[in-house]
Amino acid sequence: MSSNVISIDGPSGSGKTSIGKMLSGRLNADFLSSGLIYRMITINISEISKDDKYKQYISDLSIFYKDCLENRFNIEIVNFSDSLISIIYTDNKTEKAFTYEAKFNDQQVYSVDVSILTSKFSQLAILRSAVSKYLNDYVDEKNLTVIEGRDIGSVVFKDAVMKIYIDSPIELRAKRRLSQSSNEEGIDNIAERDQMDKTRDNSPLIVPDGAFIVVNENQTIEEIVELLEKEYINL
Repeated sequence: MSSNVISIDGPSGSGKTSIGKMLSGRLNADFLSSGLIYRMITINISEISKDDKYKQYISDLSIFYKDCLENRFNIEIVNFSDSLISIIYTDNKTEKAFTYEAKFNDQQVYSVDVSILTSKFSQLAILRSAVSKYLNDYVDEKNLTVIEGRDIGSVVFKDAVMKIYIDSPIELRAKRRLSQSSNEEGIDNIAERDQMDKTRDNSPLIVPDGAFIVVNENQTIEEIVELLEKEYINL
């Protein structure tokens, strides 16, 4: 059992990040958002496609997507924080590799375009493998880590010491996302992402076996975190 991992899964805008950060603070644990990692990878790839220096590798996003489906590239995350990500890309045909690091801000990360593109790219097995490896390598060096995402308790850490699934009415989730995305992402965007997340072939969004289910609707974040903290302590 992964005694050093608490997994939090749920749909977009359900409050996973806010709850996860507060819970990790209460438990003196580390916190990671796999969703943020996927968003940053997507922007990283987009930035490379605009850089003349790397045109030989990634000249067009649709071509790169196809190349990833055909396993042309290997991707390794070597550095990640709330504002940057560094990735090593290896061309499996030529065996040439390059590292690309890019910095971001919240406005970029949570834009509608990035949200939609991330839902598409996050379906790629090669990206999911890269993120899974990074998360597993990270927690190997930690005492306790709270990790939120879409497939943390169902795929990446099936034996997490505590599995949490957070849901929320789509109207509330859309309201939270509107604030996060500077009024760009609305209920139609959330519904589209829900459909993509729940029906993708690789690691679809589901309620993990044995998960503690929370509906983030009428309670405050503090009340939810207090409930989850008690559940963890009483394991």
